[in-house]
Amino acid sequence: MKKHLFILNLIFTFIFFSCSFYSEKETLVISFPDSQKEWHLVKRVGEAEENFFLEAGQKVECEFDRNKPTSLLAYLDGEERPLGAIYPYSIRLQEKDGFAASVLYSLYCQSKQGGEETAYFLCRFNWQKFMESCRQKAEDPWSLDKERIMKAIASGHFSLRDIRAVEKNK
Repeated sequence: MKKHLFILNLIFTFIFFSCSFYSEKETLVISFPDSQKEWHLVKRVGEAEENFFLEAGQKVECEFDRNKPTSLLAYLDGEERPLGAIYPYSIRLQEKDGFAASVLYSLYCQSKQGGEETAYFLCRFNWQKFMESCRQKAEDPWSLDKERIMKAIASGHFSLRDIRAVEKNK
């Protein structure tokens, strides 16, 4: 009997301490490619947006909500197309992921629901597969039909067929 109580006590102690040490936040360092210009980093999840302005070669420490898709867009001064990443899948800012990160950013910005509701909805979307598909489907992801993609994701009926180039009017 004492042995069973000891084991139960041990299990409860383990569970208690495991839960108390788990943090819902994660702090990561983001570095930027070398450049002669200033970087502008925009980090957005739900309604929360943070802006950082950094000199070339600087690093920034950012806090993230674990497992919530967070858009990271890094603009070089004077450039239209940002480098991008989507946390938690990557924090490495890349040109080829700028489009996917901008889709997530735009969905957060244009949501008519609350930030937490939108974040929950967007957590269920497979952002990692979306980033890979954008890289594979187009040499230049910025040529893809962003509006079509955003409507499909927002409606919950997105498929890989929605990833296509913008149709040009004749």
